[in-house]
Amino acid sequence: MIDLLEPSSPARAAAVAPLALPTVDAVGVVRYPDGWRASPRPASPLRRAFATALLALFAGATIVGTVVSLGRYCVTTDGADASALPRAASSAPTPAP
Repeated sequence: MIDLLEPSSPARAAAVAPLALPTVDAVGVVRYPDGWRASPRPASPLRRAFATALLALFAGATIVGTVVSLGRYCVTTDGADASALPRAASSAPTPAP
């Protein structure tokens, strides 16, 4: 990989400096390092609410479609006649006559 930054440039020093993350003390208080700045959200609250509603609508439609499809399958298949099926083997011993 080619290093495009000069060895003594401030950009290089910032690029290789360790990232200081917020920490939580024993009491549960979040401590932010000096110079820490939270980035603003790129989307407005209205747009985020719309996206959340759209995802909820998609998830709801998926669940309802699955339940309706499975319900129709269970109702339309003939499961009443089970006489042709083999009987399950019992694990309990049968008493001798």
